[in-house]
Amino acid sequence: MGSPHVIFFCREIIEHLKSTRLGWTWHSRDELGLYRPDPREVLVLPLLREKLQQLNPTILTDDTRVEAIITKLRGCRDNRQWLAWLKNGVNYRFDAGETSRDVRLIDFEDPDANAWWVTNQFPVEGRSPRRPDIVLLINGIPVVVIEAKTASRAAPDWREGAKQLGLYSQEIDQLFYTNAYGVGVNETRMMYGVPGRRLQFRLQWRDPWPHEIDEYDEMKVSLYGLFDRGNLLDFIRHFIIFVTKDGKTEKVVVRYQQFLAVQDILNRATDLTRPSEKRRGLIWHTQGSGKTLTMIYAARSLREDPRLQQPTVILLVDREQLGDQMDRELQSSGTDNVHVAASRRDLEEKLTGDYRGVILTTVHLFEGMPKEVTKRRANVIVMADEAHRSQERDLGTYMRSAVEGAAMFGFTGTPIENDDLNTPRAWGFVKDDGKIERYMGRPYTVTDALRDGVVKPIHWQPRVTDWQLHGTKLDLAFKREFGHLPEAERNRLATDAARLDALLFHPTRITQIADDLVAHFVEHVRPNGFKGMLVCKNKEAVRVYATALRERLGDEAVMAVISEAPQKDPEAIQTLYLGDAKRKKLLNEFLIPARSEQDEHHDKTYRTVELLVVCDMLLTGFDAPILQALYLDKKLLNHSLLQTIARVNRPYNALKGHGLVLDYYGIFDHLNEALNYKPDELGDVAFPFDTIREHFLTKLKDKKPDAKALDIEAMLSAELRIRLDQDESFRPLSEKLQRLIDEKRAGTLAGIALIEEFERLTEAVRAAVDEAKRPIAQQLALKIKTRNAAIRHTLAAAIAAAILGEADKHCFTGWWTNSAADPALSSGLLFMIATHFPSAGLLSDDAMVFIGTLVDALKRRHYMPRVSETASGGDSNA
Repeated sequence: MGSPHVIFFCREIIEHLKSTRLGWTWHSRDELGLYRPDPREVLVLPLLREKLQQLNPTILTDDTRVEAIITKLRGCRDNRQWLAWLKNGVNYRFDAGETSRDVRLIDFEDPDANAWWVTNQFPVEGRSPRRPDIVLLINGIPVVVIEAKTASRAAPDWREGAKQLGLYSQEIDQLFYTNAYGVGVNETRMMYGVPGRRLQFRLQWRDPWPHEIDEYDEMKVSLYGLFDRGNLLDFIRHFIIFVTKDGKTEKVVVRYQQFLAVQDILNRATDLTRPSEKRRGLIWHTQGSGKTLTMIYAARSLREDPRLQQPTVILLVDREQLGDQMDRELQSSGTDNVHVAASRRDLEEKLTGDYRGVILTTVHLFEGMPKEVTKRRANVIVMADEAHRSQERDLGTYMRSAVEGAAMFGFTGTPIENDDLNTPRAWGFVKDDGKIERYMGRPYTVTDALRDGVVKPIHWQPRVTDWQLHGTKLDLAFKREFGHLPEAERNRLATDAARLDALLFHPTRITQIADDLVAHFVEHVRPNGFKGMLVCKNKEAVRVYATALRERLGDEAVMAVISEAPQKDPEAIQTLYLGDAKRKKLLNEFLIPARSEQDEHHDKTYRTVELLVVCDMLLTGFDAPILQALYLDKKLLNHSLLQTIARVNRPYNALKGHGLVLDYYGIFDHLNEALNYKPDELGDVAFPFDTIREHFLTKLKDKKPDAKALDIEAMLSAELRIRLDQDESFRPLSEKLQRLIDEKRAGTLAGIALIEEFERLTEAVRAAVDEAKRPIAQQLALKIKTRNAAIRHTLAAAIAAAILGEADKHCFTGWWTNSAADPALSSGLLFMIATHFPSAGLLSDDAMVFIGTLVDALKRRHYMPRVSETASGGDSNA
């Protein structure tokens, strides 16, 4: 188990689990040893036999039948099958003369009918003998494993607990056949997830529901939310799914905001005695936070709730590509009784025919639908994805009329609140005073998603600013380019639209933007294995840009994706058509790295496409984590802008620290004007971080110093809050910011002096961010070049590789918290450089100071020997 601190901490966790609010029963390692004399067997068989008989008295009428079930359970090594059995029971036919019966393993209706055991130091013999810190069992079946590590001043070691679980899942894999999820924890933070998956997929549960925690203690909040017995049963029953993509199946565990949203839906939808206006609500979760999965979780929970008496659940999407995505997710998650409406007639037949199950459709299929086709049934529930567009005037009226009496729930990351289109008015709960509730529960904002690591921050840069056309820049550019023309010719371009087109398609502008885009892509995006997307005004702009970019990057690297309307589009545009099958193939294979050498990718010809050119398609619902750079040359506002830039905020790998928006149109100079939302509700959408000194600060010239300082302070606070949650090395910078804020509040620092301090801190933060994004080998090579600028890049890289090779000999799990490891590592590095690179000029004056900087760099990245890293499934060295 480790240090006395860990032992004490584990006891504290167990004491909470034993409390009357959580209701687990503790059994010591010695006591459990009496029940399981063979440490290779992870099931507590005597208890399991007893509970099987209690839960199935009319089926398991003798010991022979009990042993038949035990034998079947012990022979299963598949986690998906085990979780299905935990949920539904084991379907078993005991002899040829009987029908098969479902043998329950858990009582979901009466939690007290189950045995809730917790133990510590649970010994298991596998490929290696291991003793996980804490194991939770239901009816003798281990369902949760917790690995605890003590927090140190410099390292939040829950990550080590998470890595240890990944190692356990290989060495004592039998313990994880029945596993719901694993937990890595220290004294301050508890992170849960699927053992063996990368650390970026670890989640923090941030709500203690149904409990109330007096003090805001992050670890305690997670503990009570995750291990409430009712919640855990609900997780197993409805909130752990397996999703198959590209032939690979991955286990997905619910996030706290998804779980709470489903509870809110259930609370309103299941009371069939209430009028329909009281059984509705709007869920506002930011783009990229998993709304599609939330709808799937909700559909599964609604379908199986007995209070709804076999309901009809309608999942409403308003675009075909979103339907394709939702269809894939539903099918791959194993959701039962799903019907995809093929036409308006098909949809009407299902609704009039009293179909009970899940129907996936679009709002367009309701056009012309008769009224009350569901006969005002109250157990019809409509859930709309991207609900800000699904209330579209006539289509929305047809839909509401057809399902009169249904419960209605909308999901959006970008609600609209205009007079003619108003998302809360269309979907919101009607209060007793007649007012409309704006949204149900607490919004899940961009700031929330960034804090939780659900999305990546978006950084933006203005590009080719002489040709930006937003706002007053259009007039300036027009005067520059066309001011020399005779008045009669200028008058022909008098309207804004005519002037915009004349500038937008100006050959010089197209050339400069194409050159800039390609230079940026080749230097910053392609080397890291990411891809990009250019968003432009219309199909003609797509054609022009696609041609220009193919000339520079090659035909195989660039692909245009547009909607197809042969009756309207000219012949030149129709040459860009792909057709449905080809387009689906392209979008699936676009997710694969262009230079992938994996055998299964060799026949995926569209994987070589690195840049998509679009105007309207793919701006919503296109989930491509490999996409990092969005090149924007189109006027987008409000929800359209938010949805579009969110294409680049999906996490992908350790190298993707952020998404990028390269703004050729000039929208981001006036971001607050472009986004008609309250800043405290929306959160921090995008950070002008890469150009803050030369762009962000100088663009605030018209503001008073104090107002300017407030803007910079807000930006720095947001960036450091995100960084500090992932990397403790940012704490000194965060503390520096707090000192500046304290001095500002005390009145001892103000005006220009305060601005200058903020500028200096901004530069330090930007440098730290750049450093943190570099792989460890690059960091070391940069330090070597800093030490001796004359060293060639190839030699610096070779020395960095040798440093990592030497570190592999000395580093071990948690070494960065143990100062006793420093001397051996420092001596090893010193001897290695002196022996193998004596002429590199690295060990002249202050040699040990230089060696210390190398050790510090390895410490900050929690460097682990590369063999151990692979074995544990971690990725901390990336």
